[in-house]
Amino acid sequence: MEKIKGFKILSLTLEGFKKHADRKEYGFGDMTYIVGKNGLGKSTIADAIAFVFCGTPFSGEKALDRLHNKENPN
Repeated sequence: MEKIKGFKILSLTLEGFKKHADRKEYGFGDMTYIVGKNGLGKSTIADAIAFVFCGTPFSGEKALDRLHNKENPN
């Protein structure tokens, strides 16, 4: 098996994750900047990507309760 040398995230779909009770899809291009005012979800995107690859939020904390949405915990 050949070692993975890199990868590219093309899109991210969230549902029941943090503030996203309903399904929300984000598409990424060759170069993507995630910018916005406080409280709009920049850290949510970072947490979701980190969770997929590492099983923890972006900050590295072990508690996963804050990642679930109370309206859609699945």
